[in-house]
Amino acid sequence: TAYRSRPFEDERDLQVMRQFLIELRAQRGHLAYWHIGDLTWRFFLQELRGDPRETIRLWHDARGALAGFAWFAYDYAFDWQLRVDACACGIEDEMLAWAKERWAGALPNAQGEKPALGSDALESDAARSAFLERNHFTRGDHLMIYFQRALDAELPVTKLPDGFSIRAVRAEDAAKRASAHREAFHPSRVTDEGYARLMQMPEYDRELDLVAVAPDGLIAAYAMSWVDPV
Repeated sequence: TAYRSRPFEDERDLQVMRQFLIELRAQRGHLAYWHIGDLTWRFFLQELRGDPRETIRLWHDARGALAGFAWFAYDYAFDWQLRVDACACGIEDEMLAWAKERWAGALPNAQGEKPALGSDALESDAARSAFLERNHFTRGDHLMIYFQRALDAELPVTKLPDGFSIRAVRAEDAAKRASAHREAFHPSRVTDEGYARLMQMPEYDRELDLVAVAPDGLIAAYAMSWVDPV
């Protein structure tokens, strides 16, 4: 099968990528591919840092269907999502070569450094880990833990500190919500205006963006959720 690649173009590509992930997660399970919330949040951060047309690339099969995409994040990280039938056909190598070019042309970070190109893999994804190791990636110390729980059991009741309340974020909270993000993830490029744009994106649901409000009205904590409709 012949595959061709091209740069990301516009919102239409983002819609195709969303549907691509929804369908593949439904077929292969929720651990196999990004959640559409991951896509929305990553795209939001990508737009804050530069032009997604330079840092996202799509691969299509001979029928024109999306076979996968590669992503070079501005924190010098490389990621990719690929249909099973398109794996081990050389696309991963093309994706990595493209990411290395992006890394080579990337500017140093705020500390004047350019960290090594990074990527990640679940412990259960032996093929992905093997590909990275064949290409001279070494295991780092940074780990992330994936939690899951069933929602058909009763959830524990939590008592809030006096004067605190939990509610969905409101449209007028955009600046406070952005400030809470900056405080939690310093340094951060998330601006008040940027967060207001995120709140207009298709998968974003204000009812699933929960905030803990302190007695003085500041947002003290937050938790964001996303729903894959399938």
